Amino acid sequence: MALAGDPARLPGERPVWIRGTLDRIDRGPGGTGVLDYKSSKRRDHARADFLVTDFQLPLYLHALRLRGEQPPLRAGWLSLRNLEFIPLEDVDTAPVDALLAMDAASRVLNGGANLATTVHQVVAEPRQGRFPVRPRDCTFASSPRCRISERRAPAGAEG
Repeated sequence: MALAGDPARLPGERPVWIRGTLDRIDRGPGGTGVLDYKSSKRRDHARADFLVTDFQLPLYLHALRLRGEQPPLRAGWLSLRNLEFIPLEDVDTAPVDALLAMDAASRVLNGGANLATTVHQVVAEPRQGRFPVRPRDCTFASSPRCRISERRAPAGAEG
């Protein structure tokens, strides 16, 4: 799936190619919906992570649109831990058309969170060969999988 084609690119942007698998698609006369199953997802994290570290639902909606699925397009997360359903519109109140706008004019005019604009911003530094360190603690991790920890050299071993 191409995130950006020629009409979506702003000056200096190259296409971004993304591959993935949708968890669930539901189709009906009232439109098409996509559901992303999560082992744990909380509403407050969904808001904080949306278009920062979590791009799945907008990408899935973009894929549905490219396939010509029946609008309106809707999306949400389902926490498998507590069975809480979090609809995308509870996290991002922008219209889906603004969120998924691919044409350069709409991306510039929207000014808010937009999938194409945000993805291009995320990949800009690595494409320039820059990989800055962004320290992050493990407060987001709910298990001992996190390997980030403070390490100190023994006294006299510096350098």
